Amino acid sequence: MRKIRFTFRPVAAVAIVALCTLFASHSQAGPLSQFHAARARTFILGLDLDLAKKELQQGDANDPVIQRERGRLQLYEADCDGAVLSLASALAAGPDEDTEGMLDIARGCSRVTAAIIGDDVTTSDLVVRYQDEADRALTPLITESVENARKTLTRDLGVTWPKPTRVIVVRDLLSLAAMTGLPYESAQTTGTVAIAKWGRVTLLSPRASHHGYPWRDTLTHELRASGGKTSLERRRALEPLLAQLLRRASEGLSAAEILKAAGGPGPNSADAEHRVRVLVSRVRDLLGGVSSVDRMREAGERGKTRYRIAPTLTFALIEPRQ
Repeated sequence: MRKIRFTFRPVAAVAIVALCTLFASHSQAGPLSQFHAARARTFILGLDLDLAKKELQQGDANDPVIQRERGRLQLYEADCDGAVLSLASALAAGPDEDTEGMLDIARGCSRVTAAIIGDDVTTSDLVVRYQDEADRALTPLITESVENARKTLTRDLGVTWPKPTRVIVVRDLLSLAAMTGLPYESAQTTGTVAIAKWGRVTLLSPRASHHGYPWRDTLTHELRASGGKTSLERRRALEPLLAQLLRRASEGLSAAEILKAAGGPGPNSADAEHRVRVLVSRVRDLLGGVSSVDRMREAGERGKTRYRIAPTLTFALIEPRQ
């Protein structure tokens, strides 16, 4: 697998860009556009949308990988019509499963938001959109629930949730499925009433059920779960570990080496095994999926487990100049 090395002067001590297989289908994408698109994707997933926007502005606007990440950003900003245009332009360069999936969601989102009546309820901290005007009575309670969830995230997880928080209240399960990509059949059979995805919480109106449901608890739960997953600070904290995995892509790292690279308690701590599993899981999430990091065992009867970057992953490691 060809590996590309760039020489830039990064802001951080070590800047890492994982150009995963999500870029492989667009072979005409330029290296600089791949670099900016990969950084933008990390910022988007961390809900740092302003930084993502600046990163995309530095790439070639006509490059399909830039168009795709712009479409992703527009989905997170709930600009569904804009996302449809950007993602369709990216697909014109060639088929790509990730782009096709996002385009389906963008089209569903566009259909749902076209039915939204009236203006958004918007403050510097919160943006709420309602598919039905009658649900606007929920605004004070939604505002209170979001504020409380923010405080809890900061207190319990050390997470500062990026502002504004976006909430969309939809009238039925069909709209919930269209906005999030959840299969409609699953929405019907699993009892799902809210999903935190694409940088927002999509919430089923309490009026959709004859007896209502504890929607404030549901909203708080979704915000907490999503906050734990998308904290950009936590992603940045993985940088030393990811740097070591990339530097030693062939031989990989042992559990002890993973703990050392990540900092904190060492291999003799009581929760060492659990911490290794969590760290590897977070790196996989950052790189785009379970298949991005392989688990292997050294030769011999007492061979230790090692973890390495999957051979199918194309990446660039960018070191500061000495």
